[in-house]
Amino acid sequence: MSEAWETWIQTRKSVYESEHSTYSRSTCVDIGIFRCEICEETKPVMSVDSSSGEYNSFDCCKPCLDKLWEKYT
Repeated sequence: MSEAWETWIQTRKSVYESEHSTYSRSTCVDIGIFRCEICEETKPVMSVDSSSGEYNSFDCCKPCLDKLWEKYT
């Protein structure tokens, strides 16, 4: 296991699970320390996953998420 993955597993907290599901899978939001997909730094990120870990999640830190929000709203 990679160090980044081990840190994610140790720090991850589930903060939201949607009431709606597709193919018995809800969208889950977790927060923990991992690599942000945008700035590529290891820091606290929000991870959004709708595949129960089977496919890809979107992992983004708050500053990058704020920049996206400001740029496109």
